Amino acid sequence: MKSLLYIFSACFLVLLGACNESQTTNQGTSETNDSQEVKNTDPEEKENEEEKHSEEENMFSLGEFDVVNSKTEVGTVTSGPIAVDILGVSVQNGEINDTYTENLPDGEVTFLRLDFTVISEQDNLTFDREFLPIKVNGEGDWIEPSLRMSGNLSFGYRGAGEYRAYASYLLDKTDADEIKSLTFQVKAPRDENNDPLGEDKSLSIDLTQ
Repeated sequence: MKSLLYIFSACFLVLLGACNESQTTNQGTSETNDSQEVKNTDPEEKENEEEKHSEEENMFSLGEFDVVNSKTEVGTVTSGPIAVDILGVSVQNGEINDTYTENLPDGEVTFLRLDFTVISEQDNLTFDREFLPIKVNGEGDWIEPSLRMSGNLSFGYRGAGEYRAYASYLLDKTDADEIKSLTFQVKAPRDENNDPLGEDKSLSIDLTQ
């Protein structure tokens, strides 16, 4: 009799273990499906999430600006060991975020933005934003890039190589629709002794075509 009880108890424990294993497997499958459901979101929901992420990024941007005019594949200007390949130029206007108005004008602004690649073939050069002025409509003074509205403009200390950058030029007394052309100048870079390594070169850019 005791042997039968032991056998019955053993069978019961085996069946109970099998049930528990099946339940665990089902739970794991359910969790996996839940995970897959999270990843396979609806395209519309995904688009909304991307828009929300974009809005959060814009909170920390310089401001909201409209492109009034633009031109791509403008040309290359070379002076000594420096070549500036202008990828695009755009005329923009808009308002700067209040957070960033220090040392920048309040209210609506108009500016020119140039996107380019700087190619340097020599180390230890002096070449920064002061070497990249522009003149609008062929008149007035040369305008240097705004340091706070530009990016990656100090090249001299990094040595030879290619560097992507952009330069923004604030235009205080010019409306965006009045900008028909600009002259982009590359001043000759200088060596460790402050001697020029080339000649100043300019490129005229027509924005009416």
